[in-house]
Amino acid sequence: MLEAGCTGEEVAASLGCHADTLYRRIEHEQKVGFAAYRQQKIALGDRILREKLFTKAKAGDTTSLIFLAKTRLGMSEKVEVEHNIPEATAQTIVQIAFRKS
Repeated sequence: MLEAGCTGEEVAASLGCHADTLYRRIEHEQKVGFAAYRQQKIALGDRILREKLFTKAKAGDTTSLIFLAKTRLGMSEKVEVEHNIPEATAQTIVQIAFRKS
């Protein structure tokens, strides 16, 4: 559950115990504080997700490829907008903009 990003309270509730009991048990058995233990588990869950996503992308899953390109490589979709306004209107807009400056 921690790998999936659940909180200590959520894990404790599913186990039917108080969160403090879970925290003490983790500290006793794992010899590390709960926050550090949870971070280790979250990192493991993130790695698993990343590997699955990359595997799907390698297999040609277009959605996965697009997601990875946008998030990992910083790519984005470029939207080009074409304005079809009369020349006289465009000149008026430019004149107004320069008057306000």
